[in-house]
Amino acid sequence: MQPIEEQYIDAAVRHAHIQWIPDDECYWASTMRPACGSIAGESPTHCQERLREFLRGWIRQALENGWRIPPIDGISLHPERRDGA
Repeated sequence: MQPIEEQYIDAAVRHAHIQWIPDDECYWASTMRPACGSIAGESPTHCQERLREFLRGWIRQALENGWRIPPIDGISLHPERRDGA
């Protein structure tokens, strides 16, 4: 079984919007949850890999700073919220 952080990142990547941008000649992946961001890449897979890196860094920073990380698809990174509390 994957660690909860990787399950969370998988869920966030599933919600990302990836599209080809002809003027830029690259793919763009954008996400609104948990953090708003856009990533450029050579392929949809490259965008997903870069988005995962971005999200790992954002989650690390959020946990260090006590920021609220919204649940995605019922997955919470706040232990006190995992049991419905």
